[in-house]
Amino acid sequence: MRPPIRTFQHRGSALLEFAIGFAVLIPLVVGAVQYAAAFLQLGQLDAAVGMAAREVSHMKWESRDAKPAPELLRTAQNLVLYGKATEGTSVSVPGLRPENIRLSAVFERGIPAQVEVSITGFVLPLPGGARHLDGKPSAIFPFSGLYDPQ
Repeated sequence: MRPPIRTFQHRGSALLEFAIGFAVLIPLVVGAVQYAAAFLQLGQLDAAVGMAAREVSHMKWESRDAKPAPELLRTAQNLVLYGKATEGTSVSVPGLRPENIRLSAVFERGIPAQVEVSITGFVLPLPGGARHLDGKPSAIFPFSGLYDPQ
């Protein structure tokens, strides 16, 4: 019996297959990580907006209309940005600014019935583009604070 003839036609094919697979898999993994980071930021925004709306709904509303008093707006902005009512040093979501946080109230029969905190004008970076957040995420809570118009 003769030994099989060795041919070297497949030499380097493993390296070529690895390079092609690597070139396809790396962008997929990077895109998945970027999407995961974006969804994490969206979740953080949603939680911060909900917490701010809940806290503000128990506070004093001094305005006669849906536009809040500057102090109350600043408190809501701090709650979303820093997780506390006073100004902090590290923002919960990078790139978020106080101008991106909106606070308003829904009035029924001349008194505030609901408080809404929402994000507007914020751009969430995503692979292949960006998502503009206008009015979302938002949270609405029934107003149970003190209504004291000035």
